[in-house]
Amino acid sequence: GAGAASPPPLLPSPPPFSPLAFGSASASFGDEEAQPLLQPAERRPAGAAREGQRADSPPSRARPLNQAADRLRRRGNISFNRGSLGRAAGFYTQAIAQDPGDALLFSNRSITLTKLGAPHAGLADADEAVRLDSTWHKAHARRGAALAGLRRHAAAAEAYARASELEAGELEAAQRVAAAGRAWPAAFG
Repeated sequence: GAGAASPPPLLPSPPPFSPLAFGSASASFGDEEAQPLLQPAERRPAGAAREGQRADSPPSRARPLNQAADRLRRRGNISFNRGSLGRAAGFYTQAIAQDPGDALLFSNRSITLTKLGAPHAGLADADEAVRLDSTWHKAHARRGAALAGLRRHAAAAEAYARASELEAGELEAAQRVAAAGRAWPAAFG
């Protein structure tokens, strides 16, 4: 009709991506996880996201969702899960251009670059994700993966330990919220 909004334009595919544009591709490491690292939102627990946010948003930041960046991120996740890492990195790079303050975008590009054999670039993105949200466990885990790719094992272990501490805190907080939700009806019923 006259008042109907037109659908958003289709986004073009990103140009071929070269990890060498971001740093050294000299170090590599094995594929330590059999499951996809970037899962689609529909496989996340129900109710995991606050209104207007992605289910995989860093927990400490309540920021509005940038729709254009999120579309690009989802396309990057699809490419990543299909093994098209160069395409995924291109989509994440485009998403970062749309929303350079989103730790999740840097985190996703970090693991992608690290798996492409560019752990220096992966570390730079992980460091930026940590700078944007130092309380998010996944940013520290991405830092650990990049450091492992650089064979800086002691530093990688420290980053993974920090990620584990933060993740345990997030789990504890989520359990408290769930417990409070179960107790609320009894208190007022």
